[in-house]
Amino acid sequence: KRSTFTSEGKFDIDTTKEQLITLGHKKFEVFLNGQKLEFNKKDKFHYKDGELKALNSSEFKELNRGKSW
Repeated sequence: KRSTFTSEGKFDIDTTKEQLITLGHKKFEVFLNGQKLEFNKKDKFHYKDGELKALNSSEFKELNRGKSW
């Protein structure tokens, strides 16, 4: 199931399920397992089993059944 939303503040990711995440062009911070991770550009991620992994476009597309979004 795909969904999209815009946020100007804090939001929580549902950590009970595997997710593919793509983010816009703003700086953002992620607090995960007591660590602060900072990002400054448009990025794609895979969240699974408590780990957030940055993906390149090819990896994202592969995990997303051939779709770039």
